[in-house]
Amino acid sequence: SNNKEIDRLIFNLQTSILVDALIYLSDSNKILGNAKEQKMLLERVLKIKEAHYGKEHVEVAITLNSLANAYLAIGDKYKVVELSERALPIFKTFYGNNHIAVWKILYNLFMHYSSLKNMSKMIELSEQALTIFAPYHSENHDELSHMLINTSCIYGIDNIQKQIKLLEHAL
Repeated sequence: SNNKEIDRLIFNLQTSILVDALIYLSDSNKILGNAKEQKMLLERVLKIKEAHYGKEHVEVAITLNSLANAYLAIGDKYKVVELSERALPIFKTFYGNNHIAVWKILYNLFMHYSSLKNMSKMIELSEQALTIFAPYHSENHDELSHMLINTSCIYGIDNIQKQIKLLEHAL
């Protein structure tokens, strides 16, 4: 009936206000360098969004990405990768495989796998990311050059031709 609909709307509004407040608090803690408090607040936001939207919604993926950044500030590289890997297919579903938002997740995952020395995953991610990135930016873009240089280092003496090609493209 109308009362149930009004109650649902009020609940949704209250939930939205709570989520916004938690995100603002999280952002403030990030600025202040309180990564553990930021993480705790974002974990609350994630639970609320998952309950409200479901686990595969883009709002959940956005929060997963923010939470990954909080874990990065804490220094937990494995949790960063776990959260980013969970967000990636949601972003791909929502935006499509060739969207710049997908590239950003791929690029971040590339950098995280680099710090974990997972070369095969780095190659996989760089190849995906490079195909997305080229149409969005000029060839002399800093992030593109950075990724090309890092990717070339992976190939090393195993594939010197590929390494040279990537380094030439980075120039």
